[in-house]
Amino acid sequence: MKKACITIFFSVLSISLSLAAPKDWDAAYNHISKEYNLNSDGSQSCRTVEEMTFYSYHAIHDLYGETFIDYNPQWQDLVINSSYTKKADGTIVMTPENAFVETLPKFAENAPAHNSLIRLVVVHTGLEPGCTTYLDYTIISKTGYLPELDIITPVEYKSPITEFTVSITIPQEKNLRYSFSGTGPEPAVRTSTGKTTYLWTLKNLEAESSDPGDYKKSLFTASTFESKESAFAFLSSQFAKTGEIDSTTMASIETKGSESSKMMSVSRFLGERFSIVPIPLEAAGYRFRSIGDILKSAYVTTDEREMVRCALLNAVGVKAEVVPVYSCEPVGLASIRSLRTDAVSEIGISSFERKFSTKLKYGEADLANGYLVVDLPFENRAFNGKPYSTYPSTRSHDLNLRRSYNEVHEYEITLEDGLTPSGLENMQINISNDAGYCNVKVGRTGNVITVTRTIEIYKDTIAPAEYAAFRELIASWITAKRFIVRKP
Repeated sequence: MKKACITIFFSVLSISLSLAAPKDWDAAYNHISKEYNLNSDGSQSCRTVEEMTFYSYHAIHDLYGETFIDYNPQWQDLVINSSYTKKADGTIVMTPENAFVETLPKFAENAPAHNSLIRLVVVHTGLEPGCTTYLDYTIISKTGYLPELDIITPVEYKSPITEFTVSITIPQEKNLRYSFSGTGPEPAVRTSTGKTTYLWTLKNLEAESSDPGDYKKSLFTASTFESKESAFAFLSSQFAKTGEIDSTTMASIETKGSESSKMMSVSRFLGERFSIVPIPLEAAGYRFRSIGDILKSAYVTTDEREMVRCALLNAVGVKAEVVPVYSCEPVGLASIRSLRTDAVSEIGISSFERKFSTKLKYGEADLANGYLVVDLPFENRAFNGKPYSTYPSTRSHDLNLRRSYNEVHEYEITLEDGLTPSGLENMQINISNDAGYCNVKVGRTGNVITVTRTIEIYKDTIAPAEYAAFRELIASWITAKRFIVRKP
């Protein structure tokens, strides 16, 4: 693993703020600043400064005792400009060199192609209630890393922030596009020596919502890409071509038959052939392995999977394209959350369902006191919906699910020793509303019971007006899976 360039400057950053931090919190940020710089040769840098005051042992031991910094040493260098703790009595405790620990990000553990990624763990020392930590570091990206400056940063954290500043400096001939996911101020703009600097200052920011399911933070995005289309073109230029697929792979998927059967064959091949590693686009440097390298390996990232899916579909005659899914107002690469394949068939754009098949068998030995309650299981990777059943009954803002859902669960249950079921009729469900669709079909032939459970949630964000409909689907999905087996 390439060692990070770490330099500790024994200097004290002095920041004075007029507002006191709210002591009813475990901790609060006095100041956060992000300084981005794009040079004329394409190299870039981001300097981050964070000043936080601790008010409780909970903050020290559970919340903020460490800071994690991810970077890609193939393209980036990390410099620690300053790191220290100012104790409650004013004593300065410098962060020792052995408190900077290089690790591999957990998401890259099962992805050899990404094992060079580094997560630097900064272990803060000298912590006590009333102390303040100071961390100042710069990530320098080399020429060729990205063709343009493209950033996304949250403007909400788990604790309140007294002052948050974002500064972006770019060559004067470049244009900057930017967006706040919420309401944001206009920047102060200054031009000097061929450079333009934009400065945003935000004050007294509240902590992010602790509402269950409210995953979406307020975000700020900015880019010097001319448009979201030109940003996406940087990704799409890397997508696999049909001619790059080897004959062995083509022999593994269905090339004849209906479009639906071909699509299912491709999905089955991907599910059986690869394990999924959750490498974010940014961590991968917005780059993909070649389809040849992917097919020689046993894993794919979720975005590489969609690239391969699209190439395979087109190879078997199903017109398909990869499209971006945005996490916020589309600005550039950074606002792309993930990629999705859309296949265009005779019935329009088709979403890809996930199918799970389970076989169960019960006999007299499984009975207790003469009967058995059969709860149909969910596979580990399936959507079970249970966490959402504990959420509040009403919402005043969006519920963010991270993704939409389209799943089919098929069960084949064999009853031996003359066992008979009861309650099958209560499992039948057919609900369609503004949030999605839930259907449960039950059949019986002799001693074999078949159950097909289908759920489709149309969107990854549920508006307050759709929340009641969403809860109706979840309630049905969770409860419609039980029947009783008895010995006559």
